[in-house]
Amino acid sequence: MTGHDLLNCGCPKGKSMSAVLTRLREAWKERDLACTKEELLELIPEMLEELERKGLLRVDGRKTKEGEEMWKTRKRKQKS
Repeated sequence: MTGHDLLNCGCPKGKSMSAVLTRLREAWKERDLACTKEELLELIPEMLEELERKGLLRVDGRKTKEGEEMWKTRKRKQKS
C-alpha cells in the first residue's frame, strides 16, 4: 500500500493519509492478514467518511480545528 494508492482512492494529502493507513493496518490485522490490497482499498472511502464525521477532516481535505488539535496532541505524545 502506498501513498499513491491512497491518493487514487480520494484520500487528501497530508496527515489524513497517516490516519487512513493506521486504520487500514488495523483492518488488515483484524482479518488475520488475509485480505488483499484491493479489499483494503475498498475500505478507504468509508474511512474518509469516518474522519469527516468525527470532525477530523473536511471534504476539501483540510483539517478542522478539532483535527488540528488532535494532530498536535499526538505529535507531543510521540516526542515524550
